Amino acid sequence: MPNPSLLLSLADELILAILQELSHDPASLCQLARTCFRLQALSEPFLYDSILLRSGSRATKLRTALKARPERAAAIRSLNMRCLYEYVDGMAEFNPVVRDLRMLREWAVESPFCNYIKRPTWVEEDMEVFRRIIEDASVVGSMRIEERPLQCLQSFTLHSHGPHTRYWSLTSTPNLTSLFLHPTLRHISLSCCTMLSSPALAILSTHAATTPLTTLIFDECNINASALTHILRVPKALKHLTLGENAYHWSDRLGLAELPVSAEPAKLFEALKLQSPSLETLTHISQSGTLAALPEVNSYDLNLAVFESLIRLEITPSSPLLHTLHHSPSPATAPPQLRALRVFNPPGVPSATFPPTMLHKLPQLREIEMLYTTHASPNLAEGMWGNGRAQDTHKFARGVKDRYGGQIRFRVFVELLEGVIPPFFWDEIKAEGICVFDSDSQECESGAGEEGGDVGGEVGGELKDISEAGIEALKVRTKRVVEEWIEDARAARKRRVAEGQSSGAGIGSWDTMIPL
Repeated sequence: MPNPSLLLSLADELILAILQELSHDPASLCQLARTCFRLQALSEPFLYDSILLRSGSRATKLRTALKARPERAAAIRSLNMRCLYEYVDGMAEFNPVVRDLRMLREWAVESPFCNYIKRPTWVEEDMEVFRRIIEDASVVGSMRIEERPLQCLQSFTLHSHGPHTRYWSLTSTPNLTSLFLHPTLRHISLSCCTMLSSPALAILSTHAATTPLTTLIFDECNINASALTHILRVPKALKHLTLGENAYHWSDRLGLAELPVSAEPAKLFEALKLQSPSLETLTHISQSGTLAALPEVNSYDLNLAVFESLIRLEITPSSPLLHTLHHSPSPATAPPQLRALRVFNPPGVPSATFPPTMLHKLPQLREIEMLYTTHASPNLAEGMWGNGRAQDTHKFARGVKDRYGGQIRFRVFVELLEGVIPPFFWDEIKAEGICVFDSDSQECESGAGEEGGDVGGEVGGELKDISEAGIEALKVRTKRVVEEWIEDARAARKRRVAEGQSSGAGIGSWDTMIPL
């Protein structure tokens, strides 16, 4: 008599390989998990591996499923808590369960109320639960090592707000400074947080160079030099730092008693120097207009050569780091390994952003980029390339190619916002850098005549001036790529909204599970 189940005759390793191929099909996995104990045990780790919570009802069903079979908690590796504000009921009851997810690797928390009403109870109750879990998981927690929660956590993302403001104070009482003392975290991303001088930061200095943190992202944060200095003391070897100051929410800067970090260049430099041996990428989005008002801007002397591992630098025009690059006296005071330099929203012509006196000091530089952030508009192409801007850009690209023998690539990007501003929520389509000019492109290097209508051309191996046809082609191409991005972004937005609505209604891969 033939075997009624050829699948069950296979070894577990072969069944797991089959289930791996079905990992994108939760409905089929659910059906398999409901057939017998063996397939349930093998299927459920794939079903519970990554969890997205968009509603309290979904969280309630997950809590019930974990209570029915506690071993399911060990299967959860990624937890995204991105609840919609209209579906929040039931989330608070789930929050303490996070403590029991001992194998959790990635955890993201997004307040349901950041863009809507400010709800003090969410900060005072929900955030307080999270804060205590993180504190207990850190090296300064009161629990014994073997009892600490989240000892496999590698990535933590938080987008919160204060009780009555858009910004949550990370260093006030009760504080979350213990987050930077988590023993396994490698990636931390914080949005809309305020970090100022506080006695709570002192404990960080007693744990200098102890954590494995490699990536630290501050997105739209209020942070001063003292707080940044304490925080950067802790990682053993930080590789990637994004220092995104409050650039879009001006009213939330009012009333802060301390200067932002970009307003104190010497202290900013001293803080960054703590991680100078290991830092590979650095992004600094400074508060607009800060640099011009600084009395000390022409007097401080910063030696960027200490950043011996830095290969990519992304900065705004008002960042003291760009000023320092412009005024470094020689290559001996510039980052020795810097290969890529991007400037956000630079004013004026490219030659003012990347003057030859600066480029000469960066012998390893291979890429220079300008990125403009703007809202999608039908007139974007004309605004970018009209009034002589196309000629200035092409002239600069030609000069860089001639001067450096083609070793430096120059590109211009646009970062489009579709009705939103940073920091972005889970269901918002993030702005992307779209390349609209490339000195290495075929269009830039081929002939610019009436037939081809290309951007530029070569005469005797050198780029000639851009033609009127080339300018028009540049505008047409920019308009086309922008329109394509808008179409793709709106389609992606519909898909994500549909996914969020499904989550909000409580439909999920494990919602239909019947415990066996």
